[in-house]
Amino acid sequence: MLPYFVGGVGGVTVVALVGYAYYHFSGAKSMVDGVRAAKDRYIETKAAVAEKSEIARDKMSEAAATAKEVALQKRTDLGERWGARLSRKPGKEEREDK
Repeated sequence: MLPYFVGGVGGVTVVALVGYAYYHFSGAKSMVDGVRAAKDRYIETKAAVAEKSEIARDKMSEAAATAKEVALQKRTDLGERWGARLSRKPGKEEREDK
């Protein structure tokens, strides 16, 4: 039984070495390495785009909040100005025009 086991292990080793030698010298290894590099670049680019879009989304929400705050402030200022204008009594110049 031992000779069969040793023969099997030796045969598997020879087949594995011949298979790797063919893979290495046939150009398949360089093709696989190229595909792996392209996949890695794709993953890195996808992560960078996701990060930049998140930053842009944060900046846009910050800009929208600032614009809303400014608009509310202008609305309040305008309301106060109109309220002051409507509540004041007509002056001497305004009475002469009527």
